[in-house]
Amino acid sequence: MGQRFSFSAHEEQSDPPAQPAALDGWILSTVGRAVVVAMLHQEGAESASFAHLAEALARYAAFRVGVERLSPGADLRASVRKIVSLAPDIVLLCDELHLNYQPDNAWSVRALRMADEEGMHLLTFVALVGTGIERNAARRMGFEYGFDLGQDPSCIARVLAREAAAREAARRYGSSPPCYL
Repeated sequence: MGQRFSFSAHEEQSDPPAQPAALDGWILSTVGRAVVVAMLHQEGAESASFAHLAEALARYAAFRVGVERLSPGADLRASVRKIVSLAPDIVLLCDELHLNYQPDNAWSVRALRMADEEGMHLLTFVALVGTGIERNAARRMGFEYGFDLGQDPSCIARVLAREAAAREAARRYGSSPPCYL
């Protein structure tokens, strides 16, 4: 997988505000546009919790949320291509991981690899979402962040806003204009 952008290695951004209306304003002024959030989950026991998170994020005017549901036996690559075609700023993959899971066999890890193969932009923030997911475990699997589905959606929204702002700054200032000799 390609090397992804790291917020800590880029210029410092102010913390996004906690209030939803203020967060919307912060995103629109900092990023300059609405942030595209693509969410993919495998239908199962956590579908209701994942739907709750999707609905909570969609309430923010500055997030454009698209949800792709992966039914059992569905073509994972087709779902990944659909997500990649949205040119998302953020991708959230919801997976039910258990104590004895094999990370390489998890559909979410396969989806992450497929997204990279499909040319998903390296500045896309990709996070794993699920019950009991921790950031460090998600990072070991190749994701940039991990969110527990029990976490307050407003806290998740603030992290997503901060990451979108950092990536937008990298897009704006990360490369030099062409030099004409």
